[in-house]
Amino acid sequence: DHVSDLTSAYVEYHPPRQRGDFYAAHRAVKTVLISIIEAESPVHIDTAVRRTASAWGITRAGHRVRDVVMSAAGSAISEGSILRRGTFLYRTGESQVAVRRNAPGGDTRKAFEIAPEEIAEAARLILQDFIRLSRDDLIIATARLLGFERTGTDVRRVMSDGIDVLVDSGVAMVEHDAIFL
Repeated sequence: DHVSDLTSAYVEYHPPRQRGDFYAAHRAVKTVLISIIEAESPVHIDTAVRRTASAWGITRAGHRVRDVVMSAAGSAISEGSILRRGTFLYRTGESQVAVRRNAPGGDTRKAFEIAPEEIAEAARLILQDFIRLSRDDLIIATARLLGFERTGTDVRRVMSDGIDVLVDSGVAMVEHDAIFL
């Protein structure tokens, strides 16, 4: 359908395998982290931590691992290589967030791993076609566009928060529980 043509399948970036001591490789950790953000921006912090550690073969990201990656993230943010908004990391200079959908049999993200701006853009694409939808219908349509077949409590909450970003930005308006552009 037309709207899903404006999205792309979500593809997980896997950084190249690294050698050496993860805990002593601050510069290398920062380089790998930046490469993940460059490839996949925006990326949830928890995802970035897991993916960065996986380059060293680390499969469990506990507090020590998180501290190492967050220290590298702090350096990358300070030098302007990446940005942090809330629980997401972004590449610098990114003005438009791409809408990426979970594809059956492909890479997937949990709802909380999708940035509110990406959800807002998905909702905007839907409203371009439907003109006006109830909040509930827009939540369901946005979840479907992003590849979620079910809209349980967590998915609904995250989609609703993303729709709030669209409304708060002034791009969409609410009138009698209907949302429109």
